[in-house]
Amino acid sequence: ETTTVFEATSQHLDFKIFKLSSEQIKKLKERASETSSGYVRVTGFNVVTALVWRCKALSVAAEEGEETNLERESTILYAVDIRGRLNPELPPSYTGNAVLTAYAKAKCKALLEEPFGRIVEIVGEGANRITDEYARSAIDWGELYKGFPHG
Repeated sequence: ETTTVFEATSQHLDFKIFKLSSEQIKKLKERASETSSGYVRVTGFNVVTALVWRCKALSVAAEEGEETNLERESTILYAVDIRGRLNPELPPSYTGNAVLTAYAKAKCKALLEEPFGRIVEIVGEGANRITDEYARSAIDWGELYKGFPHG
């Protein structure tokens, strides 16, 4: 069963703070680089996002209890700054909001079995999809429909 963003508010949501030192993030980046193909940058954001996504998706699959839940697809959404992705780029003096939502999807089985570097790449691929053309299309859609897609 899929839960939309608008339905998620009716579920119990947890709020957690994870404190990671710069040394821990450095080690995550090193671990990801060992198994990454190198076509997506291994950044601090990507490794932390990949780690949190993997842990959360696998904990939900384990709570549901059955082996078949590893076939469930998991999606993570995150904000991407589009200032440098537009052509021409927004000037440094621009102070408005300039973010879009990127996403990454994978089956829980892949999140369990794939090397950590591959999970980091999947996260990075989501941000790489946010191109000038994509951003302008999303802006046009928002102006045309005055809001967000529901569902």
